[in-house]
Amino acid sequence: MNLKQLKNFQLVAEELNYHRAAKRAHLSQPAMSHSIKSLETELAELLFDRSSRSVKLTPFGGGVLEHADKLLAEARNFETGVKNLQLGVGGHLSIGMATTVAQNFGGRALVHFSKVYPKLNFEISVYNSAHILDRLSDELDHFSICDAQTAAQREDLTTQIWGHQRGNFFCRPNHPILKHDRPTFNLAHSYGLVSLNVTPSIKRKLEIRLGIDGTTVPLLHIASDDLKMCKDISAATDYILIAELDNVQADLDAGNFTMLNLEFEFSRDLCIARKIGRVLPQSATSMIDYLMENQDQIIAS
Repeated sequence: MNLKQLKNFQLVAEELNYHRAAKRAHLSQPAMSHSIKSLETELAELLFDRSSRSVKLTPFGGGVLEHADKLLAEARNFETGVKNLQLGVGGHLSIGMATTVAQNFGGRALVHFSKVYPKLNFEISVYNSAHILDRLSDELDHFSICDAQTAAQREDLTTQIWGHQRGNFFCRPNHPILKHDRPTFNLAHSYGLVSLNVTPSIKRKLEIRLGIDGTTVPLLHIASDDLKMCKDISAATDYILIAELDNVQADLDAGNFTMLNLEFEFSRDLCIARKIGRVLPQSATSMIDYLMENQDQIIAS
């Protein structure tokens, strides 16, 4: 039994006429009759009652038709799904995003791409860059968008620079540090710093600026992968928030935070990371190409 036989059976059941069914299948009438007889022989039951001039389904044939209809519908869905995968417009994508990427650009990127490829299904993992890259190395995600410096340290990954983020220091509007005309970084550190886990290079720059080694005196007093938690803590306490400007811009506009002028800004590159040697589905490579070609539009929107 094969799908072609079931399709021929379905056509005869629809037409109740071998000639018309054969014409729809682009077969001769003898070939159609042979196909049905072969199926009946395999099933050891008659599918049609041929005792009169008309062709009628037997009760057994009616039951088989119900199953054949379902199976052929699934076969059509399978063919469509495979075509979508070949074209890169269908399937399932698992993408890793660093916390700040997801906060700022993740939703925008998916909105843009979903409009072009609406049949794709997405699973998004959001963690710090190190954890995201662990998932990528374990092939749990197809690709990741994260901190470029952290990704560059992984020998099993390849990267493409995708975007850029600038960081600064922020506090609540009535923070006591604002009473100082020219607050220093060391003064800010004395109130305590709260942040997402900063990259190694930025961490070292901050430690050098403070004159600490980072082991006996910690740089961060509170570190969390939850950006909202960091902002909530800083908004309700004297802790100074270290964050990318994109993450705090809406809060600045609303008057919930004030940017400190510590004469020290930092920045980092974002990248799209892939595991070397892993063959990605067409949908994944299509999205990577789309992200690279439209990075300015996505980041700026």
